[in-house]
Amino acid sequence: MIREEVTATPLWSNCSGKHAGLLALATLHGWPTDGYEALDHPVQARVAETVARWTGVPEAQLGWGVDGCTAAAVALPLVAMARAYAALGTGRSTELARLRDAMMDWPMLVAGSERIDTVLMAAWPGRVLAKIGAEGVFSAALPTLGVGLTLKVHDGDMRCAGFALIALLEQLVTRLDPAGDWPMEPLAAWQRPTIRNTRGVVTGGYEARGGWHFTDTEGGNR
Repeated sequence: MIREEVTATPLWSNCSGKHAGLLALATLHGWPTDGYEALDHPVQARVAETVARWTGVPEAQLGWGVDGCTAAAVALPLVAMARAYAALGTGRSTELARLRDAMMDWPMLVAGSERIDTVLMAAWPGRVLAKIGAEGVFSAALPTLGVGLTLKVHDGDMRCAGFALIALLEQLVTRLDPAGDWPMEPLAAWQRPTIRNTRGVVTGGYEARGGWHFTDTEGGNR
């Protein structure tokens, strides 16, 4: 953009793809495109229906706000988001399979170069899909293991969300598939990253502490 002296517009927003999809949905069904981002529009009604279907949260219990890109944004419990990602990773429906395959076949289009989402999917091709959220949220699915997960950093720090995701995934695959080949070398930069000052001197770093606590439906350890 700088080289070509392009003026930034909303079309350059990182949410522009989402808005293009919402507008395509409106066009497909012959719905008006004006106000497509508002909660009372048929597009958002379809979004709410779909979110409820895959998260297991009834539509009446969904919480709504306005995203930074002006589209309606839904509030969900972490377990509901993880449930939806598990369905995305393992679901056999045509729509889920199409989304899953597109993300894993073209990880660069999910996030971009040097982004954890893309690097992770390139490191474990066909075995993971991941997508960052906002305010410290990160979700992922492991289709071959039938697992979906979502995490939230309490203070919304986006850097920590990525580091936490890598740490949790490392523990998870070690626990569930100890004999599997899950290369961590391509993810080394996000395992224990250092903090450097403007002179390149290491002044600190990040380290994930804690881990998984597995329980069964009766509350016992597993």
